[in-house]
Amino acid sequence: MQYSVIICTYNRANDLAKVLDQLCKQSKEVDVKLEFLVIDNNSTDQTQEIVIEFAEQYHHVRYLFEDRQGKPFALNTAIQQAKGDWLFFTDDDVVFDDHWLKAMINAVNIYSFKCFFGKIIPLWPMEKPDWYDPRMGSVIVNADHGNSFKDKMNYMVGANMGIHKDIFKQYGGFNEKIKRFEDSELSLRLREKVNIAYVPDAVVYHPVTPSRVNKLYFKKWYFEMGRIIDLRLFAQQHKKILGIPRWVYRAFLKQLFLSLKSIDPKIRFYHQLQVWRYLGSFQEKWFNANVK
Repeated sequence: MQYSVIICTYNRANDLAKVLDQLCKQSKEVDVKLEFLVIDNNSTDQTQEIVIEFAEQYHHVRYLFEDRQGKPFALNTAIQQAKGDWLFFTDDDVVFDDHWLKAMINAVNIYSFKCFFGKIIPLWPMEKPDWYDPRMGSVIVNADHGNSFKDKMNYMVGANMGIHKDIFKQYGGFNEKIKRFEDSELSLRLREKVNIAYVPDAVVYHPVTPSRVNKLYFKKWYFEMGRIIDLRLFAQQHKKILGIPRWVYRAFLKQLFLSLKSIDPKIRFYHQLQVWRYLGSFQEKWFNANVK
């Protein structure tokens, strides 16, 4: 059995160096065939030099370059070039639990599944804003379903997930027609066909980007989620009006009413985001019709 840890990166040389340093240290506590595969997606900083420097010291570090801009392109290039039977995906700016790599490998050997994700804990550099509610989900990258193993999950999170290479051979790679939510779109395709598991022992800590902690960014994120992901889910439903299931209109009106009625700022903004999410679906269906 061989394992590939895949890291797509773009202009985060300093963060990437810290990630590789953590992984190379953790590789000393496992006795397996292993590679750390870094895919440079047109970086203009010192990314290539840093990866090559690590590769000279640690022979299981590999550098790839993908000139087509966009994470799905970089991910698919990595899948094609990876030597591993199992592919572990993470980000170029995370902080790993001290035994993350060992926990990922143990999960493969203990459980019988081909898709899983681990726990992701946000690292806040500031106080959480008074309008933020944990229900607002993965605008802030996180995945914490407690400390017990779970299966039959609906989604995976790209910052901390493992997928057997056979899954990509059978169901295809990441969708190159979308610019974001590639892990959500893949999960949507797989969840009715493959058992997705949650492994709490494999933990990463994900920094919260300060520039994203504002209401406008959250609204845009929810709008894009509705446009890219939700409409694909709606396409599987029946009894539609203007191409969208009837229940969606009722849900939209309910969220609109709650966003106007709610007094608590967290609750009010939560419902406002749901409204933006439905608006994204309506806009894509009625004006763009680019669902693939």
